[in-house]
Formats: sequence, C-alpha cells, structure tokens
Amino acid sequence: MRFPAKMLQTERFVLRAAQSAYAHNLFDAVVESKADLATHFSWAQTPTLAGTFTDVEGMAAVWAQSHMLTVTTPTRFTYFIHDATDDTFLGVISLSVTDVWVPTVELGYWIRTSAQGRGIATEAARELVRHALEDLNTPRVQIRCNKLNKSSARIARKLGFRQEGILRQSYRGPDGKLMDMKIFSKLA
Repeated sequence: MRFPAKMLQTERFVLRAAQSAYAHNLFDAVVESKADLATHFSWAQTPTLAGTFTDVEGMAAVWAQSHMLTVTTPTRFTYFIHDATDDTFLGVISLSVTDVWVPTVELGYWIRTSAQGRGIATEAARELVRHALEDLNTPRVQIRCNKLNKSSARIARKLGFRQEGILRQSYRGPDGKLMDMKIFSKLA
C-alpha cells in the first residue's frame, strides 16, 4: 500500500498530517473534550501537555517516513482536522493500516466537544475513505466502535459502510472492563 497524502481538503475542512506545531491545539481540544473522550479512550483520562507532545512527535514521525513508496507494516496515519476558513483545530481522524496483505485500513475519529453536531466527522471521514479506496487502491476500509457509541455507528452508516457484526469483548475500556465493538466495512 502506498503512503497517504499529507494533506486533504474538503469543502469546509483541511486534513493535515499530524505535526508538533499543533500539539497545543490538540491538548486544548482533549482537555475541552475530556468528559466525552474519557468514556471511550483510556488515554483521555488524565491528559498532560508533555504527554500530548510525546504523542504528536510519534504521530509526526510516521509521516517523516513518507519518502518511502509503500507501507509494509501496520501503521497509523493521523490527521488534524482544521476549519478551512479560520484554521480552527476541530478534531482528529486517522487511517490505520491493520493488514498489509489484504490490505485493510481502519478509520478512527473524534471531534472536539465545542464543534460536534456540525457534520465535521462525516465530511472528513468521507474524504479520507475516498482517498483510501480511490487514490490508495485499498480494497477494504473498516470502522470499529463501542457498541454504545451511536454517533460513530451513525457516521459509518451515512458513509455507506455495512455492519458486519459485533466483536464481543474485543476492547478494554477506560474503566478496565472488556467492551463489545461494532465492526463496519466498506469495500472498493
């Protein structure tokens, strides 16, 4: 599989490859959205600025390898979503290569609390799915979400994904308990 583009544009948003220059923006969004994020992700329980910088450095390091022509190991490509008119940091979306032989990529996303309900995740995801299926020739894109996360399941359905089933006790939640995950896919 080829490396994804470092920047994608929709009508209203810009998706930029994760860069350390935006670590403060990411940290502010995580702190603002902690109550929402902490129900799904253990990393959002106790965010720190230092931890955020470390995380962003790791995200940016993946993109530093983009001079290579192909992805040969499972890799996560993280984009920061910005408003196209005023550059406001709105959220995060990622494309994770989970299987290099098929290849299969998995889409993940979250939008800061103050920006939710405006179709940001749907529009950004639509573009990243298009890029994966058309530009990268990926035959399969999937979305996994907590079976209680109705918003993510609704986005998957809006984008034409089919629910394949429930992955029982396949994810450890922030409280340490095993959770069931819905799995959706879209094929080229």
